[in-house]
Amino acid sequence: SPEKPIPGIKYLIGDVCNFQSDSRFDHIIHAASFASPIYYGSHPIETSLPNVEGTINLLRFSETMNLKSFVFISSSEVY
Repeated sequence: SPEKPIPGIKYLIGDVCNFQSDSRFDHIIHAASFASPIYYGSHPIETSLPNVEGTINLLRFSETMNLKSFVFISSSEVY
């Protein structure tokens, strides 16, 4: 959870590879990934899974919604 939550925004923290929710959303911002050479150098699979499997999971989750936007935030370091 952020230090200063923004009213009207629901923050969900968890594993995007196994994300499930009964809630409906207008926007999804996917920002789950290790973004440091320390992590992706030593944990390449754990870095790739949220970027690939997690993104697919969130897109499948959102298929039944009328999303206004889906934003995927990553870092050039991941690639």
